[in-house]
Amino acid sequence: MVLASRLLTGDLSWSRFVIRQARHGLRPELRRLSPGVVIKTSAPFTGRALSLFEKPPVGAEPVASTERSRPESLSTKSDVDEDPRGANDGQDAAPDVSIVVTTFNRAPALGRCLESLAAQTCDPRLFEVVVVDNNSTDGTVDLARCASARHGNIRHVVETAQGVSNARNRGVREARGNYVGFIDDDAEAAEDWIEQALICFQQTVPRPEVVGGVILPRFLGPMPVWAPESFWTFSWGDHGRFLEPGETFYGSNMFFTKRTLSAVGGFDPAMGVVGNKLMFGDDDAYFARLWALLGAEAHAYYSPQLRVFHGIPPARTTIGYRLRAAFAGGQSVASRELNKLPRRRRTVAVLRLGYRLLREAWRAFRAIHTASGLRHWIARDVASIVARLAALLWAVGLRPKIGRR
Repeated sequence: MVLASRLLTGDLSWSRFVIRQARHGLRPELRRLSPGVVIKTSAPFTGRALSLFEKPPVGAEPVASTERSRPESLSTKSDVDEDPRGANDGQDAAPDVSIVVTTFNRAPALGRCLESLAAQTCDPRLFEVVVVDNNSTDGTVDLARCASARHGNIRHVVETAQGVSNARNRGVREARGNYVGFIDDDAEAAEDWIEQALICFQQTVPRPEVVGGVILPRFLGPMPVWAPESFWTFSWGDHGRFLEPGETFYGSNMFFTKRTLSAVGGFDPAMGVVGNKLMFGDDDAYFARLWALLGAEAHAYYSPQLRVFHGIPPARTTIGYRLRAAFAGGQSVASRELNKLPRRRRTVAVLRLGYRLLREAWRAFRAIHTASGLRHWIARDVASIVARLAALLWAVGLRPKIGRR
């Protein structure tokens, strides 16, 4: 599927792009996904996890609740001592799940992420955490090594090729589990995150090859008054379902079977954040290849019970950051889709992009009188114009830098 052609003919009216860039600043138009959906948010991870630098108390028994029955292979932490394999055998055996965390110079956020993974309700021998350090120069190395020393299921590796896609590919190569999950270093997993993923894989019919869930905001400062919480939320609704071809999950909350990752191949190193450079689209590009290869047989299942909490610092709640992220998103779409077109079709695409840009600007101008506030209007309507403008500039060879992530 060539997203650019649909954008230019108006089939998607840019909505898919707006939805897919929600984490980075564009408003997710949830009403277009599932009318009447009410996002039911839960309290974010609040630090009940054991510190990475302490040993867990004997007999600790976390609370877990699920709507489905617990799979036979899924044990809680309190079951560890009863496992007939014994401690040494459990550590040597390959885990069921590998969690890949890519990171670059965000040690404090990484610490919170790893604490949430250390607090998972399932037996720690069922999963491993692969921390892929992408040339960090802060305290990331020391933190990851300390976490690895305290928790036998956390491993630390270094990927010198810069970029989140390179780091993810390294994590997949290191993964030993049958299922591979991804979470960003600035996100925290709900206590039953891995447990819910295994439930989806083992109890959903037909058996999924991909599983994903909800991303909820966790503000690290005051919540911005100019946008509701749903502005910062990614969700495909409040009921589980299989995705339609063309729909995608975010990289901060998605699981794949190892065989599917092998079949589709690696993430595109040309896409995604590179160091501090804002550039998106790696998730979209990967799912486009997945759908092209497997079609409906991909069986990508969405579960609202599969929750992570995305940490949002105050610097990312400003209008300026929202617009920079929108511009970067527009560049990402153009670099991935427009450059695939033959030169002759690219000229027509540029003309159509220009027309769509003018039409979007006129629509936004008319909407300013009905917007709930000027800042909300800027973040919603102007951001869409900025994204289109970025795509148009990229298509004609103008690629200004838009700052750091």
